[in-house]
Amino acid sequence: MAKYLIDHKHKRIHRSAFVGDKCDLPQIPLNKRTGEKLDKNIEFLIHEGYKRCQYCYDGPSLPLK
Repeated sequence: MAKYLIDHKHKRIHRSAFVGDKCDLPQIPLNKRTGEKLDKNIEFLIHEGYKRCQYCYDGPSLPLK
């Protein structure tokens, strides 16, 4: 399984383990997204202008008490 899911349509990088409804990934056609395992390839994509998904890239947010 891929560690990251790449949304090429919106140039966003998702962490596959934490993807949720807010990411809108199911709305992206399969031919516009790919999987990636290597961190060095993710760094290259970031250098090329891809952004980390604010909802899932850094893991789940903790609920406020």
